Formats: sequence, C-alpha cells, structure tokens
Amino acid sequence: MLDQIPLHTSPTLRAIVKRVREIAEEDLPVLLIGETGTGKSYLAGVIHTVLEKTDGMFLTLDCATLNPNLVESELFGHEKGAFTGAADRKSGMFEFACGGTILLDEVENLSLEIQAKLLRVLDEKKFRRVGGIEEMAAYFQLISTINVDVDEILQTGQLRKDFFYRIASVEIVLPPLRKRPQDILIFADYFLRLVNEKYGREFRLTQDVRNYLLNYPWPGNIRELKHAFFAASRSARSSELRIEDFEAILRKPKRRVATKQLQTLAEAEKDHIQTVLKHTGFKIARSARILGIAENTLRAKMRKYRIKKPNR
Repeated sequence: MLDQIPLHTSPTLRAIVKRVREIAEEDLPVLLIGETGTGKSYLAGVIHTVLEKTDGMFLTLDCATLNPNLVESELFGHEKGAFTGAADRKSGMFEFACGGTILLDEVENLSLEIQAKLLRVLDEKKFRRVGGIEEMAAYFQLISTINVDVDEILQTGQLRKDFFYRIASVEIVLPPLRKRPQDILIFADYFLRLVNEKYGREFRLTQDVRNYLLNYPWPGNIRELKHAFFAASRSARSSELRIEDFEAILRKPKRRVATKQLQTLAEAEKDHIQTVLKHTGFKIARSARILGIAENTLRAKMRKYRIKKPNR
C-alpha cells in the first residue's frame, strides 16, 4: 500500500525521493539515520521501488534481534557440514536477493567480524558460503539503518570506520516526526484509510482532532502514530474519532490547543538543514553530501535562513 501515501505532498519525503532518483544509476549503498519509528524501513521499501529493484527480492535482516551466531549464515548461506547443525546446504540473502535489495536494520549491532566480511563483499562483489570454496557474484542494493548517534558509535569502536563510510555512500537523515509536522496529517490520513479498510468502517477526523495530532510531540514517531489510530478505532464509540479516543492511548494524555500551523516549504527546508547540520556537528562537507547539494549551495542557504554554528 506504499502508493497510498502521497509522497509529493511531503517536502521531507519528496526531497529524499528526489535525492534517491539522482543516485539511482550509481547503485550505491544507502544509510538511513533516524530515531526509532521515523519510517526508515518504510523508506527503504520506497527506495527499493524507486531504484527499480522490483524484479529482485526485498530482504530484511534484523541485526538487533537475530542471534549473532546466525548472522553470517543468514547473509552468506552455508555448505552442508560447515558447522554443528548444518545438515544441508543453505542459500543466504546474497543469493536470494538476485539484483534486489537487502536491508540491514540497526546495522550497528553487527559484530566487527561480520562488518569486515561484509565490507569485503561490497568491495569485491563476490562471496562464498560458510564452509564453501566456490566464489559467487553478489549483486544487490544495500540499505542500512541506524537509530543511534553515529559519532558516538564510531568513537567507541562499535562500528568500523571503513565499514561505516562504505555503507554510507549515500547518507539520508530522517528527522523525527515532531520536526516535520507537515507530515503528521499525511500519515494520519494514510493510517485512517488503513483502519477503514481493515474494519470496513468510515471513521472521520474532526478539525479539533487534527489540531490535537499536530500538537502532540510523537516521541514514538510514525510507529506511535500508526498504533494510536488502530487502538483509537478499536475503542471508538462512533464513526467520528474523538480526542478522548487518542488521549487514552498516547503517552502524554493532555489536551492542548494547537499553536503551530503547518510549515511552508521554506520552513521545512530550514528545519531539515538545521537537523542535518546538528547531526554532523556543523561539518559543511558532510552535511552537503547528506543533503545532496553542493557545499556553496549549503553555505548560501545557511546565509539565507541565518543558520549559524552555535558557540561553545
């Protein structure tokens, strides 16, 4: 149902998709950075479609929850007898992808050993099954996600720097939902359609509810917004979803009057630039690379929006 979300109405998503289209022919690894629930997995699916990888599979490896001892076998596959319990040959994601996409979700949880082996695959475009000697071609689009501070995990050594820079050939920062209020109602209408389709209902949102949703900080981001709609619809007493239906679910059940209107495109651009600059510690070259613009263009926009590096 990805096509049900009108991407063109969201300045944030529209800019990201434009950036992805620009690098489509280069087939570079993409790193998505953002808080939990900001829609990184959803965006990975969009990228898979935009890069026209739809003839291949879209495979996800949850690096945070999968047993570390199984990661190598999941990616590379293994030969019969390669280790205790390997009763048969198994193909891994590199084989199944077949020109498609592999999503490494929360990639910072991969062991340093696996990072080194994956780096070799990305550089050489070849791999061997665990316990095997036959080299096979590796052709897939790699998308990785991180929901923690990148500089911190690089400093602690949790991520190899050479591995990070290889998987971050294209770096995209997804701002939290509270920083992109123009997207709240876009996703709200999307989830409302999902709820109505699932339950065969015709739920509606009043303007008061829309204002309430716009004013709520959404600490759980898009994931929390989705949960709120499905939970509110189950407890609703009428076809008109009320503020009370959401207050009973959300973390901060406090009714507030909306004080902020939807942003203009310029305001959204300014906020996004500030988010990226803060993420990089105001490093111009890296920020420009993430934004997909020239360094001089970034400096011009900083002057236009009067964005200055904070004094420390």
